[in-house]
Amino acid sequence: MPAKYTCDRASVNPPLAFTGAPSGTKSFAVLGWDDAPGALASTWVVYDIPATATSLPEAVPEGATAMNFKQGRNGAAKLGYSGPCPVAGGKPHRIYFDLYAIDASSLGLPAGASLAQVHAAIKRHRLLEAKLMGFASR
Repeated sequence: MPAKYTCDRASVNPPLAFTGAPSGTKSFAVLGWDDAPGALASTWVVYDIPATATSLPEAVPEGATAMNFKQGRNGAAKLGYSGPCPVAGGKPHRIYFDLYAIDASSLGLPAGASLAQVHAAIKRHRLLEAKLMGFASR
């Protein structure tokens, strides 16, 4: 993962593009997380993304409703993206971005929901899931 997407630089989210949504998709959700030793760290929680979307741009501003979707609280308890921050010299962390096609236009959650809340809501509405994995180290 390029340094600009980690805590070492600007800590902005990477751009994500997606195609091939299944029939019946009414929205998308993206859950970003880091498999840090001892705990899973949430890096980005995005939901209620319109079904017409095909990407999320780089450097989405912090905030609950930065664009035409909602952002939840990441592992740093902030709205928006928080780049991974592995221990210097330690084992590389796997960084995941899970994209979900959802059968509802809204998960019914307010902006600022936690990863656990969004994941629980996704379970009831998931049509399809895709994963992107990268590595981050310092």
